[in-house]
Amino acid sequence: MRVAVVGATGFIGRAVVAALLANGREVLAIARDADAAARRFPALQVYRLDLARPVDKAALAEALAGVDAAVNCAGVLERDADAVHVRGAGALFEACRTAGVGHIVHVSAVGVDGPADTDFARTKRAADEMLVASAAPDWTILRPSLVYGGGAYGGTALLRGLAAFPLAMPLPGAGDQRFSPIHLDDLCRAIDIALTTDRTVGRILEPAGPETVTLLEIVRRLRAWLD
Repeated sequence: MRVAVVGATGFIGRAVVAALLANGREVLAIARDADAAARRFPALQVYRLDLARPVDKAALAEALAGVDAAVNCAGVLERDADAVHVRGAGALFEACRTAGVGHIVHVSAVGVDGPADTDFARTKRAADEMLVASAAPDWTILRPSLVYGGGAYGGTALLRGLAAFPLAMPLPGAGDQRFSPIHLDDLCRAIDIALTTDRTVGRILEPAGPETVTLLEIVRRLRAWLD
């Protein structure tokens, strides 16, 4: 199976590439920083793509020729959210259809269909809705809970920053928001499963870890780890 991974140098994307390679998949690494992707994965074919800029859909479709499935791990927190999550993702989905890619696994986030009205949630939700409403190829949307692993990005980086804050921890509300954090390795396994079974096609799934904890407890554990 030949799989294109979009966002191949990001926190999730680079782990997905490594996991797919370990499972014997052939990978096309697609990244904004193609040089960084080439350094990290020197044996792979790399395609430069910045979803924050207008996408040449014909060129992208040509690069995707012969690809069986695509995993979209690209994401930003606030800046360029509309460009990356909506316009860029839409261009990617269209290029996949043109190239005959059989399956798109789109990594979204838990709660984007809820009351949160951040740019991140709004634009991720728009991309999900766009993919659901599209024609072929087949799709699976994964909305993982808080993802943690070696290194940090986005929400996990913010939580580590809160844990390192001296004295009192500045949490929103009472810190009683509940999460089921998932380890990055487990999310990679979920993505590989989605790529290799028909049971996830046309479904929105929420991969989560085995334990549900509050935001306060997460930050307390991080603080203990930092100590």
